[in-house]
Amino acid sequence: MWLDGAQVGTTGGPSADSGGGYKPLALQYGHIGAGYLAAPYPDEPHSGDTSRSAYYFNGSIADVGFYTSQLTAQTATSLYRAGTTPVGLLTKITRPSGKVDAQVAYDPVSTTVKTVTDDKGGMWTVNPATVSGSVLVYRSAVSGSAPESYFMLAEGAGSTQAIDEVDSGVWVCITM
Repeated sequence: MWLDGAQVGTTGGPSADSGGGYKPLALQYGHIGAGYLAAPYPDEPHSGDTSRSAYYFNGSIADVGFYTSQLTAQTATSLYRAGTTPVGLLTKITRPSGKVDAQVAYDPVSTTVKTVTDDKGGMWTVNPATVSGSVLVYRSAVSGSAPESYFMLAEGAGSTQAIDEVDSGVWVCITM
């Protein structure tokens, strides 16, 4: 298991509890931010409880990925760096001759483009983005890539199910 680019755990195969054959990846539901202890651990508040009491993460989770094969150290590190390394904004385009072809100015708070100046000195002001239309264009683009599952997570506040747009299945035990 990898956390913030560092390997924090390993296993040599399926986990096993006292009942034997416990395979977390074969469970009907995936749990993000919640889980069950299958064996007694030191300092575990429900030690000896065979009901597999649920435990909940108290914090924020930004990104989660499920993979069908083991990640290499290089892949895990690359994924982490891609999400945590700041990238400078494009402020100038210079031709091989050294002549500046364009310059870009950004809003210091939102980092959206404010103006673009072309190679002849013409200044173009970029209006703030507006949203119009429907989510169906994005939904169609995702669906067109033939995902195995696609959860839009647009069910509304307090919903306890997320609908899979691919096969109309549901992902339960969540709060949005």
